[in-house]
Amino acid sequence: MQICINYKNMKPTKPKSATTGAFPQAGVDWPGCMTAILETAPHRVILVDAGGIIDRSNAAPEEEAFQAGVRLSDTLPDLWAHVKRQLSGKPQPNETTLHMDGNTFRAWVVPLYEPDHEPVALCVIENHSELEKMVSQMQAFKEFNEELDAIINSSDDGLWVCDARGKVLRINAASERMNMVHAADVIGRSMEELVEEGLIDRSVTIEVIQKRCRQNIIQRTRSGRKLVLTGTPVFNNAGQIARGGGQRTGHHRNRHPVPRTR
Repeated sequence: MQICINYKNMKPTKPKSATTGAFPQAGVDWPGCMTAILETAPHRVILVDAGGIIDRSNAAPEEEAFQAGVRLSDTLPDLWAHVKRQLSGKPQPNETTLHMDGNTFRAWVVPLYEPDHEPVALCVIENHSELEKMVSQMQAFKEFNEELDAIINSSDDGLWVCDARGKVLRINAASERMNMVHAADVIGRSMEELVEEGLIDRSVTIEVIQKRCRQNIIQRTRSGRKLVLTGTPVFNNAGQIARGGGQRTGHHRNRHPVPRTR
């Protein structure tokens, strides 16, 4: 038996008569269907009766709050309040948020009707705590990136960042002024191309990639300006170059070497 249920879009349907309802098809093994749902669902699924008692559940044994026989009003009062609203027959959003033991859950509750029986509620519960942690980490990473951008762009030294193949990933405003280029004209291009076009006479990035160690060179730009460059490779956990780059200034001295620059 294969059962596919989009519980997030399920809508309750009250029985139109004593012989019709949510289980109108004669001959269908609905207890077997419910067993299949409980056994195959990737999330917690509980079936709650009209009195607020969990009738069936697929929760792990250690999840005591979701076990069969548990009274929701004692362990999950917020969920029970939502279940009661759903069983009232009045139109209600079927989704709600729960907080328990420091975790956040999303629950979808759908009332099920069967002739000559009290309605029951099918509850599907997802733990969203990991998702919330991931969103929080992403926000922190975004803020860190913004701070890093501000530092790089405010630097008086020209900073270039290139990948392991020598492709330009970013340059700062100081580099644009020193080389008299626009970032949009060089980002995405390889350092070899820029050397071939005569924008620069040599690239510290290329030498860093070839020699796999920090390099210092003097570079001449198309305008004839000489710049002191320091290139420093950045290695990943596998010992491969992940970034190569160098710092440059407008003088024949190396002031403050910065990693991951041209």
